[in-house]
Amino acid sequence: SVALVNGAFGVVGWASLAIALLSLVLLVVLAPQQVVDALAGRTFRFGGTSVLVTVIFLAVLITTYWFIDTLDITRDLTQTSQFSLDETNTDAIGVYAADPTLPSVEILAFFDAAGATNRERVETLLEDYVNASDGKISYTVINPNRQPLEANRYGAANGSLVVRNPEVDDAEAAEVIQTNFGFEQTTLTNAILGVSASGDFRAYIISVEEGLSIENAQPEGASDFVDVLQTRFNWDIQEAALIDFVAEESELELGTGADGEVLVILGGSQELSQIETDFITDYLDNGGNLVVFASPDLEENALASSAELNDYIEANYGLRFESNIIIDPRQNVQTAETIFLQDFSPTNLITQGIPQGSILVAPFSRSITIADAAPDGVQTFDLAQTSNGAYAKTFEELVAQEVEQDDDDLSGPLTVVAAAENTNTGSRVVLMGSSTIPTNQFVPIQQAANIQVSLASLVWATRFDEFVGEIAQVTELEFNPADEPVFATGTQLNLINAISLFFLPFGVLGVGVVVWFLRRE
Repeated sequence: SVALVNGAFGVVGWASLAIALLSLVLLVVLAPQQVVDALAGRTFRFGGTSVLVTVIFLAVLITTYWFIDTLDITRDLTQTSQFSLDETNTDAIGVYAADPTLPSVEILAFFDAAGATNRERVETLLEDYVNASDGKISYTVINPNRQPLEANRYGAANGSLVVRNPEVDDAEAAEVIQTNFGFEQTTLTNAILGVSASGDFRAYIISVEEGLSIENAQPEGASDFVDVLQTRFNWDIQEAALIDFVAEESELELGTGADGEVLVILGGSQELSQIETDFITDYLDNGGNLVVFASPDLEENALASSAELNDYIEANYGLRFESNIIIDPRQNVQTAETIFLQDFSPTNLITQGIPQGSILVAPFSRSITIADAAPDGVQTFDLAQTSNGAYAKTFEELVAQEVEQDDDDLSGPLTVVAAAENTNTGSRVVLMGSSTIPTNQFVPIQQAANIQVSLASLVWATRFDEFVGEIAQVTELEFNPADEPVFATGTQLNLINAISLFFLPFGVLGVGVVVWFLRRE
């Protein structure tokens, strides 16, 4: 009992054993006749068999427990495999381990001495990850109290798991998972797959007049948008003007063996020149990808209204920007021109992952026309629409305060986000009707899916999803509240062990001895 409760037999255990033996000796010395009568009595003779069977039963239990503990035999009896890798996650990790192009993953487990119980539970699961990956996944246990700088680097509290790619020396590229209050193993699997998917993907942000700045961390900037691509997905982000690509001694080269690349235009208040248009169309003809976030036409036509570029995209992808601004009285925020969308396509990656109840805020958005009959070899996607009550006005009409809908106005539902794939060239194009969709102002708004859609547009355009498709993320399992883990301290677990392994069985034996003593003759 002392060993089970305190974790070691120690002085107290030996003292208790000595006292028990001394008590038996004194009983024999001081009352020898009573001892003889008890041993010779009929109760002892007939009850001895029961006592012997009980002792043998206890010995078998103790021996079985010792073998299980020594041989480290375990079996997870929870419905959702809280302590071991289930079949779905094992298969996902097996596919990841079999791909030689994917890097190894290291898991840093931050546990102090007080978290020993949770650490033991988590380590059992981590060992399964190591075995399932044939060692491609490794883990290291770190005491955050002894290595606070390492914990602070990742913002990891006690009980955290930090999943990192050892080849990427950037703390923000790691995934941090908290385990103190229970966690789904699918969360850990997805983190492993996410940090390992770090191929050579490049986004070229085109510098345009009055376009969004990827360096600007203010609400009107787009720094958060590209930070996620760089830190979480390890993309190479380069900002350059279109003229830099066509310069004779330009170091910017497209189509040079990257796993995926895309040109991104964030707004723009001026139409493209002929040279710039030719460069983009040649790039697309050769299988390139393009994502355009359109600014509205103000006093002059904006970049998205470039006639030759629009004609090309319409002829080769079946899409076209319209020179208007959408008004949606049913779905607007603060002003008539600041609309939000709730109607999303569930069939394309760009919008299929938007949580129910989320919105896409698209201020000063222009509509996109999708051809009734797509060009040969082209598949178009209508991804996000306004309500039926929306309509479109020109900039001049809005300046003249002609906001009310006229009979000849283009009416809803109007498309604000569209995409197309030309299977003849392998090229993909995504058009966004508003240039402010990827701005920082929408990041703190939990209901807004702006950054998610912006990132997904680049992911789809570059086929980044197909790059990690072989190790597709695991769907969360249904969680039964009955499987909510119950946590106990080390002292509590030792007490539970003492009760279950000592007090209950030996208590039953003691009751038998008392009954025998009371019924003796």
